[in-house]
Amino acid sequence: MPAGYAINLPEIYHPPLHNAIVVTGDYTIYQMVLFPLNDPLLHDNVLYAFASSSADYAELRSAFPGRTLYHLVVAQDGSVSYVKL
Repeated sequence: MPAGYAINLPEIYHPPLHNAIVVTGDYTIYQMVLFPLNDPLLHDNVLYAFASSSADYAELRSAFPGRTLYHLVVAQDGSVSYVKL
């Protein structure tokens, strides 16, 4: 990660979620951490997406009905939490 980013990667690699889409508006985190975790066919239990607007969230809900969306929150100390949208 670039200087200035602190993130607890084990918390990202083992999310306590099922049938979910984890969303971030931080393109650096998406590009360097989350995107590589996606199954190329988008069939895994947890998917990762970049979204920064309500239209993006609506598109994800439409494309993946039945999955719960969670916003990835990274605290200043690098700890990770997931907020249900």
